[in-house]
Amino acid sequence: MDILDLTHDLVAELSKSDGTFQDTFLEKFLLDAIVDMCKETYCYTEEISDTSVVDTSTYTLTPVTTNAKLVGLISARWGDDDDEGELLVTNKRQLDEQNRFWKQATGQPNAILYNGDSTITFNRIPDTSDLTGVAIIYEVAIAPNSIDSVVPEVIEFRHLETVKHYVKWHTYEHPDFLNIKLADRFEKKYIRGRNKLKSEVMGEFIGNTIVKAKSFLY
Repeated sequence: MDILDLTHDLVAELSKSDGTFQDTFLEKFLLDAIVDMCKETYCYTEEISDTSVVDTSTYTLTPVTTNAKLVGLISARWGDDDDEGELLVTNKRQLDEQNRFWKQATGQPNAILYNGDSTITFNRIPDTSDLTGVAIIYEVAIAPNSIDSVVPEVIEFRHLETVKHYVKWHTYEHPDFLNIKLADRFEKKYIRGRNKLKSEVMGEFIGNTIVKAKSFLY
């Protein structure tokens, strides 16, 4: 099911009990709801393969899924599947604490920073020919970027009520249909539903992942 199909279904369902719901609201609010759920929970993931390039530390990742955008980086590894080939997903603060000149450091990268958009940056600049053309596998979180996008299965089959709560929350915040009491009620319902989805996803991550202590000191 794509988001546009879901729009048609929900406008018919919601309008039976409340005539305020319109296609123009639903298209925007449904997409916003699903993007927010994907970004906050990492419920929609895929693997992206790319190759390293000598003297290049920042790369743009493009989702394999059409009509999708990157919203998070979960893990990364060199393509040989060796445990030692794992790249630690870290943040700028940790990198700065280790070496405030890390952006100029060279060598084989062993940590990676997600920049919050569609790009990632290695903690070191690959500086030898044997580090160019090497496959890297990224597990990323993605989200739909248009109403023609597919609704993630976990949301379609188990969390549509949470999506409806988001739609109602923002509809009742709109000046044309303002109802602060109802907006507040559905905001709280949405947050609870999103947290439930986050707990489900985190449980799956913990069940499928062995956490290892890994140093990336210079």
